[in-house]
Amino acid sequence: MELSIASATIFFEGLDHPECFTTGADGVFYAGGEAGQIYRIPQDGSKLEIIGSTGGFILGVAAYPDGEHLFACDLKSKSIWKAWLIRTPISAASPSSGRISPRPGGCGRSAETYTRSSA
Repeated sequence: MELSIASATIFFEGLDHPECFTTGADGVFYAGGEAGQIYRIPQDGSKLEIIGSTGGFILGVAAYPDGEHLFACDLKSKSIWKAWLIRTPISAASPSSGRISPRPGGCGRSAETYTRSSA
């Protein structure tokens, strides 16, 4: 069966050059941005949260099936970053140490939350 673009709709717009997305175990969508942003979008597409940043350029993201980890491929640091979605705030890790650095506000409490407009 061929997919018709005529039947497609925009789920969410306004992301900074997203390359791909993944879904977490809870059905939440995650994507990365050109400036290293890690985005979270709920299943209903009602808002966009920037829950962390690597400061690089995210080329891909993958959620681990345990629902606790998110991985991001970063072009600038030439690395794969690992973040804990539940226990630790999502933030840039130091490529030299491989550790996650705390992010002010923590996971899910970002000051940058965008709500979908009702256009």
